[in-house]
Amino acid sequence: MEHLRSSLERLARRVQGSVWPEYAELDCFACHHNVTRPEDSWRQSIGYANRRPGNPALNLSRWTTARHVLRALDPASAEELAGTMTAIAREGSKLRVDTEQVVGLTAKARATLDRAIVRAIAAKPDASTAQRLLRGIASDAEEIALRGERAAEQAAMAMETLYSASAARESNAAVRGAFDELFQQFQSPSTYDPRRFIAQVRKIEASLGASR
Repeated sequence: MEHLRSSLERLARRVQGSVWPEYAELDCFACHHNVTRPEDSWRQSIGYANRRPGNPALNLSRWTTARHVLRALDPASAEELAGTMTAIAREGSKLRVDTEQVVGLTAKARATLDRAIVRAIAAKPDASTAQRLLRGIASDAEEIALRGERAAEQAAMAMETLYSASAARESNAAVRGAFDELFQQFQSPSTYDPRRFIAQVRKIEASLGASR
């Protein structure tokens, strides 16, 4: 959540600068990816929610996993922030942004995150909490996969960290091997395929079940 908060603070600062779009804030793999026939393109098949076709999407990959943590701490705030993040995605993906609106939306999102971070610091997470969060992210693989390579990579790193926290000394070789295979998909990010990501996350879930 801290990383998400920092990214929103940076976005607010950059939209007020002299240069926009700032491509470091956008999803670079919306442009830098393998070119295929339109009927074979998963990017085109999912459409262009919250943006005009041709406009690079705002990179909100950190929200992909942070929302699961927030949902565990405060479901009401998670729902509120989901609406705010959708609005940020819509406004921030425009080539000509409404600066005041984006700044206001990011301030609102940061205020929600500030409250959640206080709760997170006061909470006493344990192995079972980590396990619940891990399974929650894994169960969301279909939606995460379609948010693009960066979102999938963030989710993969979060799942591996949570597995390490929940497994302690009982780390399972099959699960570790499944994670290794998952991270191999990000070695050539321009060839990312959401179907492969989903299949590998399901393999990790199966390995987790077998390791009980």
